[in-house]
Amino acid sequence: MSISHFHAANKLKQDGKLEEAITCYRQAIERNPNFYSYHHNLAEALVKLGRFDEAAHSYRHAIHTNPNSAWSYHNLAEVLKKLGQLNEAISLYCRAIELNPNFYGFYQNLGETIAQLTIDLNSIELNPKFSAESLLLHSRLAEILVKPEQLHNYPTELYSLNDEIFLQATDHLSNENFIAEIYGVYLKREPDEGGKNHYLSHLSNDMKRADMVAGFRESQEFLSKLVLSITSVYIQKSVEMYRRAVELNSNSHKSYQNLGKALIQWGKILEQGGQLEQASEIYQQAIAASHNLAEAHYNQGQLLAQQGKMDMAIENFKKAIAIKPDWVDPYLNLGDVLKHNRLDQAIAWWRQAIPYMNSEVTRIELEFKIGNLLVEQGQLDEALACLEKAMGLTNFYPTVYNSPDSFQSSTVKCGFQLPNSVKY
Repeated sequence: MSISHFHAANKLKQDGKLEEAITCYRQAIERNPNFYSYHHNLAEALVKLGRFDEAAHSYRHAIHTNPNSAWSYHNLAEVLKKLGQLNEAISLYCRAIELNPNFYGFYQNLGETIAQLTIDLNSIELNPKFSAESLLLHSRLAEILVKPEQLHNYPTELYSLNDEIFLQATDHLSNENFIAEIYGVYLKREPDEGGKNHYLSHLSNDMKRADMVAGFRESQEFLSKLVLSITSVYIQKSVEMYRRAVELNSNSHKSYQNLGKALIQWGKILEQGGQLEQASEIYQQAIAASHNLAEAHYNQGQLLAQQGKMDMAIENFKKAIAIKPDWVDPYLNLGDVLKHNRLDQAIAWWRQAIPYMNSEVTRIELEFKIGNLLVEQGQLDEALACLEKAMGLTNFYPTVYNSPDSFQSSTVKCGFQLPNSVKY
């Protein structure tokens, strides 16, 4: 009888009659609670109705009856992700991959979940009332995600610091050497003279080293570096998952797109750490993974400009514009690169940016910038036209232009008289 209920439930689910299907699945389960598919298919019907808590409960029953079902682990992970339980979702994706290591979708979804953790982590840093407990959970998850043989890829393992072990290892050091060590380990830098003297004084007056460690842990500098350390783990693991997804399914556009986006994030972290050559290489990998990522070309252009490779920078800014023509930043940076020896081209690109600027203030500022550059080049008629256009946009020049002396100087050189209403 339970089998007939099960077949009826499957047919009802297929026809979109989900409530009736759920009733039939439950009737089948009452008669045979140990049959895996009854629980799994019931969970699928519950998911379609958005009843995620119930679906999670049914998937757990399915796993209990069949611990080797990769899809039940995966689907439960998907449900928990919707419920915001990302940590457990990740462990379930990993279990699904252990059971079926050759399905690209498992890697794709695991990568996306880890990427979501990155967003959540950075929201913690931005929140002044962040939860220390949440940050600790992220630290523990980072430790789980990194296998021992991969540790050399994560040079700033602040997430795995153990205060007690650190204190034991430095117990024999003098106060001065201890201060140097704690700065190096917790803040990844040498102590500044003021900080060094401050802590030398306090340690000499019976401050406990454990209290000093606790203070470092609570400092904004340490918390920012800790977030960056965990973020680097998350992003690199996302990249690893997306690469595996692409290897297993070279036709997955979504996997390539996600890989490119994750590589951009990794490039930014490398830039923050001053590793510009490595960042440039990662941006190039992002471009290779997905050709329609304007941000990859833009970031690469910025790096190339810093390195003095102007022609290559120009090429990348133009590609960013071609991909995303309503994005203002590539136009502005392209103009900045060109202005030194090709001012007419710079102005042409800046002019193209103006329609996409989202505020009157930024449009006015750009008109002033163009006008003042033209004055410097002695092109006074063109400068006057720019300044007249800028002044025609608003009657509140001092509130939108940060350099009234420069503006006033430019208008005087052009022989342009400011209206009496404009006061400096």
